[in-house]
Amino acid sequence: MYAYAANNPVRYLDPDGRSPVYNTDGNLIGVTEYTGLHGTPYFLDMTEDEFYEAKMSNDEVASKNLGMAGLKGENAVKNYIESYSNLKNRPDWDGKLTLDEANDWWRKGTGETLHVDMNSIDLSMLYSLGDDYVGKPYSFNLQTLGSKDGLVYGHLKFNRYPDDACRAYQDIYDFDMHPGIKSTPRNIATKIGSLYAGKGTPYKISFYGVQTLQKAWWVK
Repeated sequence: MYAYAANNPVRYLDPDGRSPVYNTDGNLIGVTEYTGLHGTPYFLDMTEDEFYEAKMSNDEVASKNLGMAGLKGENAVKNYIESYSNLKNRPDWDGKLTLDEANDWWRKGTGETLHVDMNSIDLSMLYSLGDDYVGKPYSFNLQTLGSKDGLVYGHLKFNRYPDDACRAYQDIYDFDMHPGIKSTPRNIATKIGSLYAGKGTPYKISFYGVQTLQKAWWVK
């Protein structure tokens, strides 16, 4: 009855509901597609990479849920409780990510993936090109295009979906340099950003949900 709170509903309250997905070692491996960290926690026998590649719907995740009984031993339960009880303190709790939050997570050096809602990213400068381009990946430098979130995400790869929707591919937050003279402006901005952020550990950013783009005026 109190599995959602690790059988301790007095200490581990769940007023908002949360939908993190944990593996059998008690480690956070992802979030459900449309609710992020908010909703009922699930437990799957998968790695983080396997969960990301599976692209399961909320119903599919629920159907594979092992419950807390799937946790492998006391250490796994401990890992889960520690993670679950601190979800609200994570920068991605609200599905958004600011530059200060991104850099702070970088400096902490855990390397743990953050999970961002697609609809929290400013993509107002991008346009849907209609269903003829569904399934085709595109790359954009959000900073160059003037996105309010350009300094956070920089260069992102997107895929187009029906009904003017798009998703973003998983990204890595780091300050690596790209080869080629065409990358010079990008590398200068990256270098400046690295000086501001300081030393840290790269981590992944996974995006959930879809964002509907405004349709280009020239597309019928």
